Amino acid sequence: MRLTINTILPRLHIHYFWPRMQIQQELPQVQIETYGPELEIDQEQAWAELGIGSNTYLGQQIRERAYERVLQGIQEMAQEGDRIMNSVGLFQEDLILPDIVKERMDREIPELNVDVVPKTKPKIRFDYGHDIQWRIGGVITECELRPPMITLEKGEVQILVE
Repeated sequence: MRLTINTILPRLHIHYFWPRMQIQQELPQVQIETYGPELEIDQEQAWAELGIGSNTYLGQQIRERAYERVLQGIQEMAQEGDRIMNSVGLFQEDLILPDIVKERMDREIPELNVDVVPKTKPKIRFDYGHDIQWRIGGVITECELRPPMITLEKGEVQILVE
C-alpha cells in the first residue's frame, strides 16, 4: 500500500490598476476695453458774444436789435410829435424844432465803454473710461478609480491510497 499526498497550494492573483487623474485648467480671461480720452469744448456762446457766432445766433441778435430799434423809433417820433403839438400857440414853435434837432445830434455821439468779453465760459466735457469683463478660471479634475481584480484559486490536498 502506498499513500500519496498531493498538495496544491492556493493562489491569489491580484491585478491592480493605477488610478488615473485628468486635470484641466481653465485660465482666467480678462478683456479690457478703453475709450477716450475725448475732450469736447463748446465755445459757441463765447464766439457769439464776440460777434463771430453762428448764422442762427447772429440772425437772432439782429432780429432782436431791429425790433428794439423800431419800437424806440416809434416812441421817439411820438414824443417829438407830442412836444410839437404842445408848443403850438405858445409862441415857442420856432424854438422847438431846433431843440429837437440838437437833441438828436447829441444822442448820436456814441459813449465809449470798455468791457471784457466773452463773459460766458466755454462748456468743457471730458470723457474717459474702461469696460472690464472677465471670466474666472478654475481647475476641472476627473479621477478614475478601478477596483483591483482579485482571482483566487483554491488549494487542495489530494490523498491517494494505492
